[in-house]
Amino acid sequence: MSVEFNNKFIVSMLEGVEKEVIAELDKVAMVAHARLVSATPVDTGQARAGWNFTLNKVDKKIPPKVKSTGSVVYPAPNSKPDAKAKTFSDSYHISNFVPHVTYLNQGSSSLNSEPKFVEREIRLAIRDVTGKWVLIL
Repeated sequence: MSVEFNNKFIVSMLEGVEKEVIAELDKVAMVAHARLVSATPVDTGQARAGWNFTLNKVDKKIPPKVKSTGSVVYPAPNSKPDAKAKTFSDSYHISNFVPHVTYLNQGSSSLNSEPKFVEREIRLAIRDVTGKWVLIL
């Protein structure tokens, strides 16, 4: 029996691995975005609506301030997730440039006093998809 390990064989193996890794990345990014949106404390909804999901660029859009008339308003997020990564060089960016989201992540909201909800939700998204825990500082 003979198995030939040539360039063609190695390239085809690597392409298969790359597709599997990218599929895993797609899932983690989508789950992380969904978890972040739902975990963001809501007063008027601007911070929750501020989550952007993009591929290979950072979206710095900030949703307009929402004027509440006594009830909480939940506007839709700016960007709807669309997983389209093709290569290892592709990068997903989940961003939120609403100024007070940093303070919410520090635990300043009475609706969610636990600090670092962003880091927690990303860790949980990775665990949900891969079954493994990771440390994010």
